[in-house]
Amino acid sequence: MDTPMLRRHLELAEAHVARGRTNLERQRQIVAEFERDHHDNLAEDARKILAAFEGIQDEHIRICNLIVAEIAVSERHQAAGSMRPMSEFDPAHRCWVHEQRNDNIFAWDPNREWVRWACHHASGAITWDGLLFDGWWPWGERPASAVA
Repeated sequence: MDTPMLRRHLELAEAHVARGRTNLERQRQIVAEFERDHHDNLAEDARKILAAFEGIQDEHIRICNLIVAEIAVSERHQAAGSMRPMSEFDPAHRCWVHEQRNDNIFAWDPNREWVRWACHHASGAITWDGLLFDGWWPWGERPASAVA
């Protein structure tokens, strides 16, 4: 995914966190009111709702952190040069590929099994043989950190 789109996703995720913070604050007030007024059954239900809100908030924060990490990777790739998207990748030609999980760049040799085992993701990355490819360079444009 490109950096501007990731930044838009981060804005949305941060808005969810902000809204969640407001919801948590209000739900804590509700729990306190029920406890203060000795409405034990209502307080118990309100605590359950609070616990659910806390779980949702944790998930929103986790997603924000993932997007921030994704932005860092995207910016690092942009700084590294003109990495091409996997949508333009042709497995029948030798090139350099970037493997995202380990942040490695290595030589790609044509492989017939690609079509059979490649799994395309909405992000534009492609999983193949346990590797997550997110970009490539033509053979003549060897990236500085490539492993021969």
